[in-house]
Amino acid sequence: MTKTRELIPFERGEIVGLYKGSHNITNISKTLDIPRSTVNDVIVKWKKDGLTSSSPRPGRPPIMNNRDQWHLNRLIRDDRQQSVEDLTKKFKEMGLKSVSTATIRRNLYELGYHGRAGVRKPFVSE
Repeated sequence: MTKTRELIPFERGEIVGLYKGSHNITNISKTLDIPRSTVNDVIVKWKKDGLTSSSPRPGRPPIMNNRDQWHLNRLIRDDRQQSVEDLTKKFKEMGLKSVSTATIRRNLYELGYHGRAGVRKPFVSE
């Protein structure tokens, strides 16, 4: 089952407003083109807590967003041999967020860049 977008506060307010205006859940669902279960969940939460806002999500939000990762990808494509410390320094110089080397390293790993080097082989002949 695919994930759907989260309702904005205005849509939640519309659902509650239509419910106050004596519309039933099925009618609200068809009118706003929102799943019936979602409409029911919003109404139940409004009746129970008096709230129309969504619950806060657990966990810390990510420091770097998609745009920051795009900039990081551009930096790494310019020179694949640079160190993470140099990348962090360039990232800060670009006027972007001030992040640690561990954050840069973690985001590089998410982007598919892994720090692997070839094994050095001794010369076979002089």
